[in-house]
Amino acid sequence: MQDGLDITISEPALQIQEVFWVPPPVGWLKANTYGSKSDDKAGYGFLLRDQFGHLVQAVAARVEAKTINFLELQAIGQCVKAAMELGVNHLWVESDSKVAIHWVTCSDKVPWRVRRLCKSIWADCRTFIAMQLTHIHQEGNALADMLASWQSQMGCTKFLRTHVWPEFQALMDRDINGSPFNREKLR
Repeated sequence: MQDGLDITISEPALQIQEVFWVPPPVGWLKANTYGSKSDDKAGYGFLLRDQFGHLVQAVAARVEAKTINFLELQAIGQCVKAAMELGVNHLWVESDSKVAIHWVTCSDKVPWRVRRLCKSIWADCRTFIAMQLTHIHQEGNALADMLASWQSQMGCTKFLRTHVWPEFQALMDRDINGSPFNREKLR
């Protein structure tokens, strides 16, 4: 204690939060999306799964380097188009980008640079009987993250349920079994 001040310095506590992938309701498909950018490589990944967590379709695409928020938005737009092509009526899209989710759900708050892409997504979303867009922490979005990261090696690739790598299948099984991913943050 110095000059009547009682100063205590403490380390912030580490808080562990469990993050789970939750399957969609019966009759819905769920999409997880992710945009990725490093150096001169950029791309996105998304996957569509049914109520059992089984893979319906997965896509990894390399695209021209843009901002990370644009890539996240592009991933959402492309997964919506893929669901439309599959004839999906009920779609649940999950992204770890709160900014992209905000742009898709709040039409009056969209920057001019992404307005054209948002308008396209809004038009496509009208084709579904029901659709929801929610946030998931990055730890629970591991499969879409893996796809977006691997895109730099693959270019644009579409996968079906029978053509997945062992690492991808292991993460998918973890989701299906309800195993949590740990999210660490300081309090």
